[in-house]
Amino acid sequence: MSYVIGVDFDNTIVSYDTLMHSLAVEKGLIHPNIKKIKKHIRDAIRQLRNDIEWQKIQGLAYGPRIEEAELIDGVKDFFKLCRIHNIKVYIISHKTEYARYDDTRTNLRDAAMKWMAKNHFFDELANNGLGFSKEDIYFESTREAKINRIKQLRCTHFIDDLEETYLEPSFPDNVIKILYAPYNEQARLSGVKIFSRWKDISEYMFGESCGTDDIDLKKIFSKLLGRRVIFIERIGGGRNTKVYVLSTEKKKYVAKQYFYHDSDARDRLSVEFSSLKFLWENGVRCIPKPILANRNHNTVIYEYIEGNKISADEVTEKDIDYATNFLIRLEKLKAKKESNDIPVASEACFSFQEVITHIQVRLKKLFDTSSNTPIYEELHDFLENELLPCFKIVMRWAKAKIIEAGYLPSYVLRRDERTLSPSDFGFHNALRKNNKEIIFLDFEYFGWDDPAKMMADFLLHPHPAMNLSTVLKKRFVSNLLKHFVNFKNLAKRLEAVYPLFGIKWCIIILNEFIPEYLLRRKFASKNQLEISRLQAEQLEKAKRMLKRIMKEYKNFPYAPGSAYS
Repeated sequence: MSYVIGVDFDNTIVSYDTLMHSLAVEKGLIHPNIKKIKKHIRDAIRQLRNDIEWQKIQGLAYGPRIEEAELIDGVKDFFKLCRIHNIKVYIISHKTEYARYDDTRTNLRDAAMKWMAKNHFFDELANNGLGFSKEDIYFESTREAKINRIKQLRCTHFIDDLEETYLEPSFPDNVIKILYAPYNEQARLSGVKIFSRWKDISEYMFGESCGTDDIDLKKIFSKLLGRRVIFIERIGGGRNTKVYVLSTEKKKYVAKQYFYHDSDARDRLSVEFSSLKFLWENGVRCIPKPILANRNHNTVIYEYIEGNKISADEVTEKDIDYATNFLIRLEKLKAKKESNDIPVASEACFSFQEVITHIQVRLKKLFDTSSNTPIYEELHDFLENELLPCFKIVMRWAKAKIIEAGYLPSYVLRRDERTLSPSDFGFHNALRKNNKEIIFLDFEYFGWDDPAKMMADFLLHPHPAMNLSTVLKKRFVSNLLKHFVNFKNLAKRLEAVYPLFGIKWCIIILNEFIPEYLLRRKFASKNQLEISRLQAEQLEKAKRMLKRIMKEYKNFPYAPGSAYS
């Protein structure tokens, strides 16, 4: 879906705390020692004077003195991220034209627009502006009109500092409610996501780092480990995680922080930690040892592995054997009682029809994107004239092959026909230790899976580290088929679904065109030109993958000679 974000104005985008404190001190209404917090200033004035004096301060702050008000820290970065990701943003404020107690009769809406102009809201992103147009700003006379405007503009998210907005019965249920509560004084509200900083809102929306201080992380990790962390280094991460090396006086650890987004309901922390714990307790040692998990900080700590990334050109037959022995070990562990608690792997497909459905759902998301730019026009041309026709051809061929293998398209694999799989498995998620041992990483997608899908994904994975020779891929298939002899017609089923998963990989490669996936990419330092360039690169990769599939689908290239005998 495309996101449309609505944002309140007063005390959400603009802070009046310091200004109101200055005004109140100027007029002798409060002692200078009162905290520079709007609520404290209001309460002090109401207690010592009366509400009319407070309303006069508001009238001055929102009107003739508004130019002294401050842009709240983190707001600018959030709006820039929205522009970079092509997300439509509106400012929707409950603001009357005039304050009741303002002798200057300043138009509050005009004053707000001038403040926004001063703070570069209407300048282009390239000129360090925020890219708003005046048509993106709405001032409404009542809260009811504000809520109606939110509905009219079809906002998917709304950000406000007033909990009363979300308590209104008319506030739409389908809008994600975000409360900006800088002083954590609001009560927890059902169905409302509460943040005290704008950078936390950005982190929630975009799934990326927004500058957490090392000193804060040291405190967090020291507390979790029960020993002082003296050095911390960010070493990686991706769309869903941040990864750090933690150094104590005697030992190193790896900390992994997980971030969540509404577009992805998978509990990555629980899946990865519980899966690795299950494997470790059953004697598997080619994985990192899980140390502890903490839900409050969305963090898991693992043992530190000293090793190097693996490139495709250094993978040997021995490495293939090592990898397949690991997968064979997983298949044997499915007999353990504890395996019943393991979820299905990410996007696992247990029937031919389910594979087709997964592809269709992903394809629809691409077709639903707007074709209002040249790169999106090229995407839609590729989808309509190349990918979709090829998908239909491959689907008909694969359906005939699956029936030939003895399966109805609707047949669902039984538990004994499934295996345990990391899902995103390969040398791209591995390290080679100095003793040449390989350690496999990243088990966020671990679970029950179809062995044919597991094998096809390994053969098709587009990561450079998986650009293996045909000889090595044949060895991978041969090793597993020799072990999976009790799986009915697995070789023929692999041959049938292989090109379908190739089509699916074409679509996965194009995720950068889908808004909900763009939100999970780390583009904070990139401009729109760089995003378009990346999209163009991904489109070319998808085209190459499609050509490969159409060349291979009738002649599966990795079948060992003895597999079908």
